[in-house]
Amino acid sequence: MDHINWTLGVILPYINFFTFIVAAFFLFRKPALQAAKKARDVFDKASIEASQEKEEINRKLKDLRKRSEGLAAEIDNIRAVAEASARTEEKSLIEEGERIAQHVRDETTRVIEAEIENLRREMSVEIIDLVKKEVADRIVRDVGNDRQHLIIEESIRSLNSAKLSVS
Repeated sequence: MDHINWTLGVILPYINFFTFIVAAFFLFRKPALQAAKKARDVFDKASIEASQEKEEINRKLKDLRKRSEGLAAEIDNIRAVAEASARTEEKSLIEEGERIAQHVRDETTRVIEAEIENLRREMSVEIIDLVKKEVADRIVRDVGNDRQHLIIEESIRSLNSAKLSVS
């Protein structure tokens, strides 16, 4: 190891290295600290903004939950009102249907009774006409002219009284 120059080969490079480190420390310390401070400030600002956004999102979430609960209550209220309205409408429709059915029954009964009365009158007229014809035919066959005249007058009187009693 005789050929190594300890001063120039070993010690001087280390001295140059330490001198460079010390000079770099003093030269780059302020810019490095400023860059670190700037990065820390940016991080702090981003952290504060994120916290504020988180608070805003939580506030909005609470508002949405309150609105959702309010809407759920309103939906339940609307449902209850709709059900009550449907029940009321159902009752009124049933009552209206029953009223119309009763009216139809009453009208049908009235029409049927009127038809029965008309048929009775028509049948009475037909019976009276048949009886008149039968009596006239019988009188012509069985009785003489004077007697026919008396029987016809009595029959007409009795028929007229029968007509009045039927009407």
